[in-house]
Parts: sequence; C-alpha cells; structure tokens
Amino acid sequence: MPRRTELAQTAEQCARTCEQLAHTLWHRQDVHRRMRQIRLLQDCAFSCRHLHLLLIRNRPEARQEAERCASICERCARECRKFSDPESRHCAEVCTNCARDCRNYVRARSFSYE
Repeated sequence: MPRRTELAQTAEQCARTCEQLAHTLWHRQDVHRRMRQIRLLQDCAFSCRHLHLLLIRNRPEARQEAERCASICERCARECRKFSDPESRHCAEVCTNCARDCRNYVRARSFSYE
C-alpha cells in the first residue's frame, strides 16, 4: 500500500510525464491523429497535480481525488498504448502504475481514518 507521501511523488511523476509527452506530441507531424491522446494527457496531468497538492496538504478530499485520478490515468494509459512510439509506451506504463497506486491508496483508506 502506498503511503500518502509516496503516492504524492508518484502522482507528481505521472503529471510531469504526461505534460512532457503532450508537449512533444504538439510538434509531431501526426498531431491531428493524436488530439484525443493529447487531451487525455492534459486531463491526467491536471488530475495528478491536483491529487499531489491534496496529498501534500493532507486534505481529506485526497481519497476522492485518488479515485478520479485512477480512472483518468487508466483511460490515458489505454490511449497511449494505441501508439507504438517509445514515449507513449513509457507514459502508458507510468499512468498504469499511478492508477494502481491510487486504487491501493483508496482501498487502504476505506478501512482507516487518516
């Protein structure tokens, strides 16, 4: 089970990875084919950043945001897996790991009062 500070770091890493890939994709020739991916990357980065802030501030809303973040990360990972470039594959892995850690955090918090 990830601790609050560990999940905050994971969420921050996921946000950075998604932001970097979204920026990279804007400069690719196939950007028109990547618009759904770019939107999901931006949504994922936003949710991960928000979760990170809630976790470092030890806010009770972090549990709900972790649920939302897991869902968005899973959708982002699925979209990234549709592309064969190494950056998208790496991002899919990072998002999958973040989603898993978010789900584990939510499950653990269901049985305790943090």
